[in-house]
Amino acid sequence: MKDNCSTCYKKSREMAGFSQDEAAERLYICRRILSYYETGRIRVPDSIAIKMSEIYEDRSLLVDHLNTLDIVKHIKDDKKRSPCIRRPEKITS
Repeated sequence: MKDNCSTCYKKSREMAGFSQDEAAERLYICRRILSYYETGRIRVPDSIAIKMSEIYEDRSLLVDHLNTLDIVKHIKDDKKRSPCIRRPEKITS
């Protein structure tokens, strides 16, 4: 699942001066997983986003991460509602 923040993780890491190997070691994850996070291939768990913001010393990364989660939630909510199908209202007697 690609998201609008996938590049924000990479930019934040690079601004902090870490290579992927260095950052992955500090995050206690393998470099491949970090690469997947940075390309949007898999979603970054909240706990990892918090660690990233602490290690990279970039609090704005958390804001971007949370905004992405909010956007994804709205997309999922919109998919649940179909404009063509109207749900029947409950009949009360």
